[in-house]
Amino acid sequence: MGGEAACGFHQPARIFHLYYYVYKPLILGLLFFPFVFGACSPERQSGEAESLEKRVKGFWDARVADDDAKAYNYEAYSKINKMTLQQYLQARNRTLKYTGYEVKKIEEKGDEATVIVDVNYHLVIPARADLNLSITLTEPWRRLDGQWYRQLPESKLESP
Repeated sequence: MGGEAACGFHQPARIFHLYYYVYKPLILGLLFFPFVFGACSPERQSGEAESLEKRVKGFWDARVADDDAKAYNYEAYSKINKMTLQQYLQARNRTLKYTGYEVKKIEEKGDEATVIVDVNYHLVIPARADLNLSITLTEPWRRLDGQWYRQLPESKLESP
């Protein structure tokens, strides 16, 4: 009888050691596994597309608000110093007044992206009523130093 009591008495200590050294790290590892490897998941990649969408919307919100200085910060040539803010403001066409937009599609390929946007605007012509028009634009965007910028073809950069 004494042998049974001794064996039964030491059993909880073995279970505690097993829990402390084996099960506890295993449970913690299983809990943290989704967080550690979740950074490489498609949700993380779509988070980058949301970042691009936020930048596109920020640019067009600035255009609709007629805030060209703010819109300039979304342009690639503001980042690469191809055009100063003053040159950008002078190059803006004042006969166009943007009234709205809708982002239709975003296609991202690495650091390059194509964005399709429906844009509504008035064409302001002196001595005539404003013409309400719309257009679908296909815009190239580029990621520079981790941030998305609207990219214009080099030919448009040469002659503002």
